[in-house]
Amino acid sequence: MSPRSVLIGAAIGLIVIVWLTMRARRRAASSDAGPGRGVGGGADFADIDRLMAYGQHEEAARKLLAALAAEPNSEPHIMKLMEVLFVAGNAGAFLDNARFYRKALGEDDWQKVVLMGRQICPDEALFEQSDA
Repeated sequence: MSPRSVLIGAAIGLIVIVWLTMRARRRAASSDAGPGRGVGGGADFADIDRLMAYGQHEEAARKLLAALAAEPNSEPHIMKLMEVLFVAGNAGAFLDNARFYRKALGEDDWQKVVLMGRQICPDEALFEQSDA
């Protein structure tokens, strides 16, 4: 890869992360779960963001997986988990979860996973076509 394409890829990844974080915060703020709470299952998105900011990606992923055990098809939780795995650079877990949750995601969210997937797993066929 050329340095320019790496830079462009990193910029796209950063934009996706910022967008996902803003979206999660809006959803958490508008949920009926109460102050500082995420949507259902006990996942507090503000807490997840704090853990990510301090590099505690494994703990953030554990909390999200616990929330997904309670609500397996919760798109906000799935997308936050994908974001955590992407930021952590955990390509194996990212790919496993992308495969597992593919059918649970709407097309818009899947397109965001594809953008991240192309960065973290550039040779993976799952992310080559957006309609995979």
